[in-house]
Amino acid sequence: MHIFLAFFILLINISFAEQLDDLIDFALRNNPTLKSFENLIKSKDIRSRYKLTLPNPVVGFALQSVELEYPFPRAQNPMSGLGFFFSQRYTLPVKREKDSLIAKETEEKIEAERELFKKQLIRSIKESYYDFQYSYMLEELSLSIKKEIEDILEVSEEHYIYGRANLADLVFLKVELGRIEEQIVFARNLRLKSLAIIEALAGGKVDLKKEKLEAVPFPSPLDVEKSPYIRVVEKEIKVLEAEEERLKVEHLPDITLTGAYLLRPDIPDLITLKAGITVPLWYERKEKLMVMEKREEIRGKHLFLEGVKLRVKGEYEALKSVYLSLRETLDIVRKEIEDKKKEIESLNIAFTYEKEDFRDLLRAYRELWNLRLKEIKLIVDLLKVTARAEELI
Repeated sequence: MHIFLAFFILLINISFAEQLDDLIDFALRNNPTLKSFENLIKSKDIRSRYKLTLPNPVVGFALQSVELEYPFPRAQNPMSGLGFFFSQRYTLPVKREKDSLIAKETEEKIEAERELFKKQLIRSIKESYYDFQYSYMLEELSLSIKKEIEDILEVSEEHYIYGRANLADLVFLKVELGRIEEQIVFARNLRLKSLAIIEALAGGKVDLKKEKLEAVPFPSPLDVEKSPYIRVVEKEIKVLEAEEERLKVEHLPDITLTGAYLLRPDIPDLITLKAGITVPLWYERKEKLMVMEKREEIRGKHLFLEGVKLRVKGEYEALKSVYLSLRETLDIVRKEIEDKKKEIESLNIAFTYEKEDFRDLLRAYRELWNLRLKEIKLIVDLLKVTARAEELI
């Protein structure tokens, strides 16, 4: 019998895990925000390629030194002519390579942000899924308690006729009945709300079945260096470092090459060739300070990284402490439920022989109902704590 029960519980847990896994897979395929990261990653890959190319050249023409009275080249004005020119700005390869590197590092940062968002999405889906299943458990339990209250109320009315229960007992039961009916309405509203959230997160309609929730073990020890929160900040530092390397070569000269051809009527044409470079005249006041500014950003981001590591570690340990406390409380509540059931059996027997007050029996029932409601709430709280801890890992 025990072997069959254990096997049945195992099947329930497998079914629960499969439905949740299917829901998560569906969300990872259809969530529009998650899919948008793919476009951002592709855009940065494209950027890393075009940053290696030179700027577009400038091609143009000009009427040179023409008179206002005769706005066209003529032999009487030997300085006039129709000119065509071509100009190309040549950026040093080292600058273009470092611009490309910034795009590549940004691409990796976006990939890390996508992984973090994926973890956050999974956690949000799990929390809403647990609320959805909790609504079924709460409604089922509340309906069961409602049936018990109605049965006791029916018996109480008979006892009231014979003086074995008073009016206050009947009022108490009706108040409890109203409270449980409110709980049923709350459970149904929670189911609608959580399903709407799940479908918004999943990016489409989903068909979820009722499943029984059970607490799961706390996730394996935290490796803070592998946390998605840490990886995002580390990639942000990589981007800043790439930007710093680019600024270090900003003062290197850019070369501009220009060629022009001037057509002149009745006299020989002219050709012009020019070459120029940028001069870092204000290096001390500009490029050097730009590098120093970026370096301070990097130092600040390293300190921020240490803060994130401490926060992740602290939150993980806090969640672990909460989990252990909730788990211990759940074990206590389950033991109290068994004890309370035995107490009610004894009180029922004693009341049959008029050896116990009816109010003692009602008190025991109310305590049992509260314990049963507390049990399923603790299970959901444990699962949510676990989901939050999994997000950090």
